[in-house]
Amino acid sequence: MTQPVMKVDQLRMHFPLQQGLLDRSRNWIRAVDGVSFSIAYGETLGLVGESGCGKSTLGRTLIRLYRPTSGQIEICGQEVSALEGEPLRKARINFQMIFQDPYASLNPRMTVFDSIAEPLRTHGLETDKQSLTLHIESLMNKVGLSPRFIRKYPHEFSGGQRQRVAIARALAINPKVIICDEPISALDVSIQAQILNLLVTLQKELGLSYLFIAHDLAAVRYISTRIAVMYLGRIVEIASKEDLFSNPSHPYTQALLSAVPIADPIKERARKRILLSGELPSPSHPPSGCAFHTRCPYAQPRCVAETPVARDLGDGHLSVCHFGKGEFLPR
Repeated sequence: MTQPVMKVDQLRMHFPLQQGLLDRSRNWIRAVDGVSFSIAYGETLGLVGESGCGKSTLGRTLIRLYRPTSGQIEICGQEVSALEGEPLRKARINFQMIFQDPYASLNPRMTVFDSIAEPLRTHGLETDKQSLTLHIESLMNKVGLSPRFIRKYPHEFSGGQRQRVAIARALAINPKVIICDEPISALDVSIQAQILNLLVTLQKELGLSYLFIAHDLAAVRYISTRIAVMYLGRIVEIASKEDLFSNPSHPYTQALLSAVPIADPIKERARKRILLSGELPSPSHPPSGCAFHTRCPYAQPRCVAETPVARDLGDGHLSVCHFGKGEFLPR
């Protein structure tokens, strides 16, 4: 079996929560709570879930903006979860990130040329000025921008153009894997498809691997090879996109997919929507047993008492639920 480009094993990212100025007791926000998955070379793993489930925190932990509480992150065969300083800087040549807001992720005081050149300079990959300029102009062409814009500043671009600059910056050092943290959610709908198509084209040309984090299931379905569903810091289901959309096993996945509109108006009117009751529980006080039991229409006493383990449904389809799809009993 070929070694994956990224392998994550039981990753946890807990943040301390001070109770009050005079209260010395401490609780923990379990933003990421035992996540495991892998991404193959040239693959896109989509990551979905409602706001507050820990998707962005997971992405920032993988890029090592946070040092994980526990667990392992292996990228290109190198364990990076415990690296610091110079070893971490050297390891980052293999992984980069595209953030949600391109205006916030680009320094407003730096030209496009300097923004794209910065990671090259950080990693000591800058050569002579002419070669650097040619490289940056080539990157601009790759992302669909004219090289004559390299002396402009971020405020002189539209949102879609700024995101293209951010993509060029992420590509500058030739990474193997890119973590895309909601890269289209801040853009106009008309621009979103263009950025998705650009990411697909770049993946084919450069052999990139993506972790694509989003709440837009249609976008995730379009770009992904496999999809992981996250709830309250944990992955509850992971499968190929075809299997996940045609045969969702976990009740939470079923609820998410039931909210996606169907193009056929007759089928859309006839189908049953699954409405979740209650709010997403606090990650500082997660429920016992299955974290989803407080909102699950099929929850049984076992779900309250026991934490479920991943069930292998075949062909890499994993569901973290005590019951299979045909075993659900309305409570």
